[in-house]
Amino acid sequence: IRAFARTHPLEGYRRLTFMMIDADVAACSPASVYRVLKNAGLLAGQSPTITKKGTGFVQPPQPHDHWHVDPWLNRIPRSSRAPSGRKGSPRATDDRAQIA
Repeated sequence: IRAFARTHPLEGYRRLTFMMIDADVAACSPASVYRVLKNAGLLAGQSPTITKKGTGFVQPPQPHDHWHVDPWLNRIPRSSRAPSGRKGSPRATDDRAQIA
């Protein structure tokens, strides 16, 4: 198992298991392959990703500098909207004259 893992260093233990079964090298479970590779120090493992969790909030340099504008608050009055133009829609016709 260890020799096969050294010849295929980029493969994971599960893939190695089934590759060994297909190649008639060894017939064992993925758990056994994992245990053997872990004891031999051949498991690469995942590289840890660096996160900013726990570093705190970076304070803005000036008051109100971190605020953003929410487009939902920028409402367009109903009378200045363009008609939708869908068939069967009550707004399909130009109803600006009716509103004004």
